[in-house]
Amino acid sequence: MAYDPYSYGTAIDLGGGDVHLERAAATPSSMGTYKAIHTVLEGETIQNIAFKYYGDSGYWVSICDVNSIYNPLTELVPGMQLYIP
Repeated sequence: MAYDPYSYGTAIDLGGGDVHLERAAATPSSMGTYKAIHTVLEGETIQNIAFKYYGDSGYWVSICDVNSIYNPLTELVPGMQLYIP
């Protein structure tokens, strides 16, 4: 069964239009086997890498979790290899 990053989240309505989203982090054991190992190219974002493999940019959280990336804006660098769950 494929991991679905949307199925483990909870939205908490804080009122006044504020919503807090929580989700359980994906782990290698919850991901099953890896689809691929991706080498990051210049100009790629974690979202377009997720779209390339899943057809849905929302799966970026799964890629970050498995690769222990906490801030993809600063930690994603060309030449880096990512496990694609």
